Amino acid sequence: MRLLITDDESSARRKVLRFLEGQEDVEVVGEAENGEQALDMVLSHRVDAVYLDIHMPGLDGFGLLRQLPYETRPLVVFATAFDTYAVEAFEANAVDYLLKPFDRARFLASLNRLRTRLANERPVVWHQRIEATLQRLQPESTYAEQFLVPGEDRIQVVHRDHIDWIEAAANYVVLHCGEQRHVLRTSLTALEEKLCPKRFCRVHRQAVVNVTAVVTLEPLFKGDMLLHLKSGAQVRLSRRYRDAFTQRFQR
Repeated sequence: MRLLITDDESSARRKVLRFLEGQEDVEVVGEAENGEQALDMVLSHRVDAVYLDIHMPGLDGFGLLRQLPYETRPLVVFATAFDTYAVEAFEANAVDYLLKPFDRARFLASLNRLRTRLANERPVVWHQRIEATLQRLQPESTYAEQFLVPGEDRIQVVHRDHIDWIEAAANYVVLHCGEQRHVLRTSLTALEEKLCPKRFCRVHRQAVVNVTAVVTLEPLFKGDMLLHLKSGAQVRLSRRYRDAFTQRFQR
């Protein structure tokens, strides 16, 4: 694991280095005193994870994450003296939130969480990142803008901008458009291929959401989140798809 330590206090950085002694699978690629230095290092080195302070002169911890391209963003453990940023840290997909002062046992627990995330989730994340990069290279005009929905006595034309979210239902999909629902005989995967990935994102196995319809994100248990849409609908965002979803707001 290639690790970057970012904290404006040298004593805090030394403490992390001391706790890392004997961890043979960890390579410290550098230390940074502020967000600007950390940004340069992440962009110029392969960094798997960052121990990151929040309050720093200039570019702070959250500002650093906003500056980093999603495709190069490492895993993050926040280490801070403030307990008021836990929700923001969760929304930033932090692996852990260390409240200073922390002891060696608590630090090693966070290190194990990093190991687990790297081992279990990284293959999925990298697949999503590569797929997202390829999709962004495809012109938006190549995707469908309207869909024809057969009815009993007419065919309804549904514009993609009117779709809040799409739900899989056996061999059908349900287009949720405000208070209206339209049913298409197709699979969610087949329909997703026709949707512009800049606008629509898979949020779990049975749902795709129009990202422009999302108003708030509410943390749930085990890394899941609840998406609140403009229409009042609520759709669960599963942990597996969370990274691919949040990148839509960080480009």
